[in-house]
Amino acid sequence: MRPRYPLLVALLVAVLPGCRLSDPFYAFKSLTTDAPESPGEALVFGSLECTGTWTSIDTVHLRRVRPFPVDGFVGTTETLIYRAFRNRTMKDGNFTMTLAPGVYEVVLFTGGHWGNGASFHLAEDVQRATRFQVTRPGVYDLGIVTVETSAFSSRGTMSFRRAGDDPGRRAAIRKAAEGSEWARLLAPEPGR
Repeated sequence: MRPRYPLLVALLVAVLPGCRLSDPFYAFKSLTTDAPESPGEALVFGSLECTGTWTSIDTVHLRRVRPFPVDGFVGTTETLIYRAFRNRTMKDGNFTMTLAPGVYEVVLFTGGHWGNGASFHLAEDVQRATRFQVTRPGVYDLGIVTVETSAFSSRGTMSFRRAGDDPGRRAAIRKAAEGSEWARLLAPEPGR
C-alpha cells in the first residue's frame, strides 16, 4: 500500500528524533581528513575501541597545554549539523584531526553508554599520561585507545597502545589522506 501523501510522510520521518535525511549519505562516506588551516599543522590519526557497556564513542576532546594553554577544546566529532556536506573525520573507530604544533592531552570522550549519551571524563593524572607532542607538519599516529567499562558502573579504565607496523592501519591512514595535502607527507610503502 502506497501512502497517499508521500511528502507528508517524508516530513514526518525527517522530524523524528535522531533521524536526519542526510544520514544515509553520511553512512557511506569514507574517513577523510580536513585540510590544514595554517602552515605548520599536522594530521593526527587514532583509533578507538569500546568494550563493556560503552557502545560507541562519537567525540574526542583534546586540550592544548603547551606552549600556550588554550581555553576550550579541540577535537573531532561524528555529531555535526549538515554533516553530509563535511569531511567525515570519524568512522569505524578511527579518527583524524589537524592540530597546530604544541603539546596536547586527551580530556574526555563522549558517546553511548547503555544506549544513552554519556561522557567519559579523564582524571588529571590520566590526562597527563595521554600527552603527546606535535612538533612539525607530518602525519602522527596516536595508536589505539581502549575504553573499558563495567556493566554496573559508569566508571571505567582506559589504555593506550601503539599500533606497531600494521599494514592494515597504514592502508587506513593512506586512504584517509588520499587526495589531500597530507598524502605527500606519508612515508612511501615498504618495497616501493
